[in-house]
Amino acid sequence: MNRIAFVNCVALLLLSLGLKSQRVGIGTPTPHSSAQLEVNSTTRGTLITTMSTAQRKLIPQPAVGLLVFDIDKKTIYMYDGNRWLPLLFSNTEKNPPAYFQPTISSSDANFGYKVDIFGDYAIIGARQAILSPVLTAHTGIAYIYHRVNGVWEFQDVFAADDGEEDDFFGASVSINENFAVVGAWGDDIGANANQGSVYIFSRVGNVWSQQTKITAGDGLASDFFGYSVDISTENTLVIGAYGDNINANIDQGSAYVYHGSAGIGGFIWALDAKLTASDGASGDAFGTSVGIYLNSIVVGAYSDDIGVNTDQGSAYLYYRLTNPAGWTTGQPHHLKLLSQDGEAFDFFGISVDIYQQVIAVGASGDDVDGNAEQGSAHLFVEAIGGGVPDFGPGQRVVSPDGAASDNFGISVTLGTGSLAVGAYRADDSGGVPNKGSVYVFKRPPFVPTPSEFYRKVDDETGQANGYFGYSVSLSAYDLIIGAYGKNSTNGQIAFLNIE
Repeated sequence: MNRIAFVNCVALLLLSLGLKSQRVGIGTPTPHSSAQLEVNSTTRGTLITTMSTAQRKLIPQPAVGLLVFDIDKKTIYMYDGNRWLPLLFSNTEKNPPAYFQPTISSSDANFGYKVDIFGDYAIIGARQAILSPVLTAHTGIAYIYHRVNGVWEFQDVFAADDGEEDDFFGASVSINENFAVVGAWGDDIGANANQGSVYIFSRVGNVWSQQTKITAGDGLASDFFGYSVDISTENTLVIGAYGDNINANIDQGSAYVYHGSAGIGGFIWALDAKLTASDGASGDAFGTSVGIYLNSIVVGAYSDDIGVNTDQGSAYLYYRLTNPAGWTTGQPHHLKLLSQDGEAFDFFGISVDIYQQVIAVGASGDDVDGNAEQGSAHLFVEAIGGGVPDFGPGQRVVSPDGAASDNFGISVTLGTGSLAVGAYRADDSGGVPNKGSVYVFKRPPFVPTPSEFYRKVDDETGQANGYFGYSVSLSAYDLIIGAYGKNSTNGQIAFLNIE
């Protein structure tokens, strides 16, 4: 009997068995009662269709539940009726993120515009969202996600108790174990349009509630107080106000430092200092980005002119122990950080982060190898043993497959031996514009050696103008990524463990 005839005979046999019992067994005469088909063997496995990623995506009208082994991704994919979902992985470096949509859907919500993660808690800003479908004001809201038994789950959502249209509540966020901080740089304070404010929420059990609202005592219109925020584990809070006028310098910018402590009647947040650049000038936008770790604060000034280079940008490091009294208004910066190859419109300082003895600074406008605005990130590693922070020249980091207008460096974040950088306007290999990507680099902690590219994280469900990677945050090895442009700017986030 030839092979074709044999296959036909087997097919007819299976069909006859199916018609009689609706159950078929291969390698077993008694298939399980719940199975239409049971294959049993101790020496052989079962193969499903294999194809490349491109071939999988070209399957016309795939059936719900269709299974394919993707030879590029090295995993089984299932079609759920709307998208292909990865099921199993043999290589953790190819693990895809877990995606989440906002629980409250509204047009232009910008869910994922800013994100932050700390341990088992994450906060996501949706700066244009409406708290309830009954309401109409796009005040902005913030979401809390909590990891339970290794799985990230939505826990709570909140808005300002006095929120109004275009406050942009959620345009900046930060979180530690017990407090969540949300900036609303568009908040009008009295007659001061866009003076800005910051809201602090505290957690009791699984319930978050608004504790206080902070505004600058010397605030004026268009200060944009709350444009950037970061809170430390020691409950020290730094707030950027990049539109603050310093003396005669319009939009020089500033950063405010507050400290929270238990007091009579509850937790109290008191102003410690207002930080400004002693060499600041009009239009520097000092305070566009801020970061804090232990006794150090980093503030980005992405529009700082360096020499004849307009908007080359800079970042300032402040050290609390410079003064015996701690943070002090008017204290000089400890170091001014610059890129070694800076040029006009690099926007160095558009994003910053500090963790342990490393500072990361994004320069989203940096031209790389002829690619305009490909972008870069810069790492500064502290020299150990001096007692006072001392950082050498920065190490420039670029994406291995970067292209013009990727804006790599729009967001940066540091974790345990890791650096993640967002390139929110990167196109995908198929030409989808502004889909966005995130790049992960690994480096030994505390050692000033070059960072090595580890992996590129793409949005498997990416869309044009999704802006995947506009915001990123690491806690140890846990990465959260915001894509505020997804789903018609309703937004999306993704979680991924990069260990």
